[in-house]
Formats: sequence, structure tokens, C-alpha cells
Amino acid sequence: MAAVHRPDFDAWRKQESSLAASRQGSTQDRDCFMWPYINQEDLLKPKTLLLLLNARGRHHPSHFAGADFDAMHLGCVTQRIVAVFLNCYVMILHGARDAREYGKLVAWEEHPDAFEWMHTRRQFMPGEGLLVLEAQERTLSFLVKCCELILHDIPSDTLTTDVFPVQPEPEFKNEQEADGFDSLAAMAAEAPYRLPARLDLDRIQSLLGTKVAAARDHIWSLREDPGYFAEQLAEIKEHRQEMIKDINGNAHPTLSRLKQDTDADADIETSASPIRVDTRSFKVFRTLFFDPNVTSHPGQVSWKDFLHAMTATGIFAAEKLYGSVWQFQRTDGDQSRIQFHEPHPYSKIPFVVARRIGRRLNRNYGWTGDMFVLKGTE
Repeated sequence: MAAVHRPDFDAWRKQESSLAASRQGSTQDRDCFMWPYINQEDLLKPKTLLLLLNARGRHHPSHFAGADFDAMHLGCVTQRIVAVFLNCYVMILHGARDAREYGKLVAWEEHPDAFEWMHTRRQFMPGEGLLVLEAQERTLSFLVKCCELILHDIPSDTLTTDVFPVQPEPEFKNEQEADGFDSLAAMAAEAPYRLPARLDLDRIQSLLGTKVAAARDHIWSLREDPGYFAEQLAEIKEHRQEMIKDINGNAHPTLSRLKQDTDADADIETSASPIRVDTRSFKVFRTLFFDPNVTSHPGQVSWKDFLHAMTATGIFAAEKLYGSVWQFQRTDGDQSRIQFHEPHPYSKIPFVVARRIGRRLNRNYGWTGDMFVLKGTE
């Protein structure tokens, strides 16, 4: 028996790099890929073996056919497990409840729906079905031996007689009953040893409703919160493939910004006129457009000081809209607007947010820290 959790991944990591070596392996490696849930690390846990005995002992193997084949997925895709091919047949595993029907081969011409069962994966191809039967035969044999060792004082031929009637199914406490919270890690760890879950439409509907509510909140935040919009845009930008440099360290061609230097451009370009502000406003703009060569100790900005600084320029008029949203409208000809959120619960703008505000003002109006000068200075 394998010693570690998910022995199929452990065996795959240790495989040789050549394709021939990956297709060939020892019998132990094949066991790791065919029965990854049969391992010492998992079965030595207090509940795991009991869950496996209870699930496999009380339910027909057809309930586990799909789960047993899914457990071999890594072995199949890495070709450590190769299913034999038999054309024009399908094997019945799903829905079969007796020994005569379970594992029965049905030719396509024998049943009008046989090909559809194979095509839609409602039933198994013969090679896949043989793998499932092999896995289940090995699993059930292992569990029978475990029962014989546990009940060693009872003759094995009497275990299935009326002398020992079937007992009611015990109740296992799940993680939610133990500490009040669902544990996805515990549910995932116990899933291979429990009866495979059936489709729960109520839970799916609940999850979809939660996703819809989250999407609605996301869209409203994008619409109402410029800071949130900027964060999401920056997040998307950072995960774009174009942001990754090539092996030579060069940026993606779409990020190159070509500029043609001509004398005409030099004649047209004019320097921005300075904005004269008082000392209180000057400190605010020094923080918004922080320059380490000029300001050595950046800090928070009072919201009242920010409102004063924006209106003291004579360019903007401030207006509180709703909630924490403030709108600043230009008083000159274009009447453009920009919105910012008042921080709460304390009316202090953190330095990081202040820098973000400065970048927005730079993108929208071309403002820089050099544009602001104290009144009364040349």
C-alpha cells in the first residue's frame, strides 16, 4: 500500500523524463494511479477507514463507478493506465442494481440507445468499465480482509448470515456539527471515502444567488467608486499577458509609445501656467504629488484640508452628492467633473490614497507638483 496522500501525483513526479519511461512502470506505480485513495496517510486518520467501510458496505458498487473512474484520471492522461479498446460495445455500470446487469456488455445493434449511452458518457466504454471493475474488486477485497482482521474472533463464513443482522447506519459528525462551520478541506479529504454526492439543486441555486449578489455589488462599486474602479483596472492590467517582458527583457510591442519629435511640436507645446495657493493648500498638493527630493516626510491629509486646497485653486467648486461622494466641478469653460470619496470613519486621507488622487488629477487635468507655488513668491 502506498505510504503518502495522493500517491499518483507522487509517482508522477518521480517518473523519468523520457516518454518511454512514462509509459512503462512497475505494478506498484500502476496501483498508485488506479487506487490513489488507498494509502496509509489517509487511512490512518480516525474516521477515514470507517467512512470507507460504511459507504462501500451499504451501497451497490454502481454508486461508485463514476467516482472510481475519475480517481484514475491522472493515470489515464499520463498513460500509466491504458484501457483496452473494443469497438461497437458499451458496458453497463450506471444504474445497474444486480449482478446479472452490472458490468454487462451491450452491442450497439442490440439496444437502440447503446451508442447514445456511450456517446453521452452515461455508460462506459468496455476498456474503461474493465478498469472500474478491477479497481472495485481490489477495493472490496481489501475491505473484506480488514473486516476479517477486525472481527478475527468470528468465523468469516458466518459474517454474512442471519446470525449477525445488518445494523442501522451510524451517524458520523461532520465538521459543521463539530465546530459550527463547514470545512471545505475536510469535505474534500473525506469525499473519496463517502457515498458520491448527488446533484443538489437547492445548494446550486443558493451559490448562484450569492454570485449574482456579489456581481451586482461589483458593478455598482465600479459605477459609484472611482477608487474601486481604478483598483480593478490596475488588477486587470497587471494580469495581462502584454505586461510580461520577453526573455530579452523587452516590453511587449503594444506597450511601446512612439513619439515623433519635430520642430512644429516644440513650437506648439507651451508650459502650464502655475497655480498660486496658500500654505495650507500647498502642503496638501505636496502630498498628492509627492516627490521624495522635495518632501521627506509624507503623511495623511485631512479631508477638510483637501476640500480647501481644491477650492482654493479657483478652478474647482466642491459639492457633496450622497453618502461619501464629493464632486468637484471646474468653474471654467469645459465644466468637467471629477468625484472623490470622503474617507470614513476618520476624515483622514491615507498617503497611498492621496497619491492615487494625485495620479487621477494628473491623468485628467495634467496637474503636477511643480505647478503649485506659494502666493507671494516668484
